[in-house]
Amino acid sequence: KEKGRRGDLRMHRAVAARLAEPKLSLLQALVIGGFRFPTIMNKEQQGRKRKGFPPRAPIYDTDGILLSQRKNQLSRRLRFHA
Repeated sequence: KEKGRRGDLRMHRAVAARLAEPKLSLLQALVIGGFRFPTIMNKEQQGRKRKGFPPRAPIYDTDGILLSQRKNQLSRRLRFHA
């Protein structure tokens, strides 16, 4: 019997992406893993990237989790694999 939780497959893919290509930003790794951040993507599709965002505007993924929380989780998992 396996111990522990399996975790989110998207996070596993994000960890694998970052380990394979350490120069990726945490955000890039999360997006490659399958997480979607509609607020950021809408701005990028319009060619504005971060321009137009209020300072420190909270950014949520499609599950309602803050980008900063996802980045922290990814960072913890990367440290675990180091």
